[in-house]
Amino acid sequence: MIHYPSHSRTKINGIFYGGKITIFHLPISQLLHLLRDDDWSVRFTAVKAVGNLDLEAKQFIPQLQQLLRDENSDVSSAAAKAVGEIGSEAKKFIPQLQQLLSDEDSNVRSAAATAVSQMGKLNTQEILPILNAAHKSSYEEARLRFIAYFVSAGESNAVTLIQWLGSPKEYPYENNKFDDTRKEGKKVLNLFAEIWEATELLEELRPELERQIAKVVDRVQWQPQDINLLTTHHENLKAASSTHADSINTKIKLLKGIQVFSYIWKFLLLHAITWFTLLSLYPKSREIQTPRLDSTLCHQNLYSPTIKTSANSTVSPDSSVYPIRRNINFPV
Repeated sequence: MIHYPSHSRTKINGIFYGGKITIFHLPISQLLHLLRDDDWSVRFTAVKAVGNLDLEAKQFIPQLQQLLRDENSDVSSAAAKAVGEIGSEAKKFIPQLQQLLSDEDSNVRSAAATAVSQMGKLNTQEILPILNAAHKSSYEEARLRFIAYFVSAGESNAVTLIQWLGSPKEYPYENNKFDDTRKEGKKVLNLFAEIWEATELLEELRPELERQIAKVVDRVQWQPQDINLLTTHHENLKAASSTHADSINTKIKLLKGIQVFSYIWKFLLLHAITWFTLLSLYPKSREIQTPRLDSTLCHQNLYSPTIKTSANSTVSPDSSVYPIRRNINFPV
């Protein structure tokens, strides 16, 4: 219960009656004045009144934006709730609400989380501060993880992030859904590469992301074709001075060794196939057959005898086949 200073009650009674915040036909100018009051309790009550205006509260967006940064946690919490009542039309408040998700006050974090859940669908990078806030308190963790899923509308990449980030060590069954296949590993690492820069200022989520990158790299049987993807993560981790950079570099060196061996094997195999092809075609070549035929003819003509039948004619046993021959006179 909030206790108001006695000197504030006169101002507050104009908009606070019977335990319920309401507006008694106050002019907008007067309400705007109360939102800027020096007394935090007056500002708090005025913000609560604005929150009850639902969509009509849009006209107070500039004031609410300022009150989200109010030094008093009750005022900033009430401002977050009022923004949530405006709904998706107040999406420009999302960056501020995301900052409040990491506030030291649990009431502020809770109000900001509720407001974010009323903003409509958020993209993958917009849910990262929600997952970061899940590390703040074990009591809020399950609720924030659900909100992250809810505002993402169950989008595939968001579900993957929730599976790996947002303190999943408390939900070991989430990581067991990972099937360790190369296809799934590439999907996860590509997604981690996309959100890397967006997690730079998220003090809880960045270390968790580093650990999970190393875990995925370790669990998957990678191929040399994946060296570029692994190198991207190694360079990111090295630039962030992460202790997990070395383990990924070891994996890269192993893959490069396999790649070199593969190149040598392919070269030797291609060399062998080339020589086998040449050797198999060698006997069938016309250029090769012609010299062999000429050599055979010369050999046969040299040793094939001719028989002298008369003074001026000779007969060879294979004269019909070899028209050109040498005459050999045997001694009598």
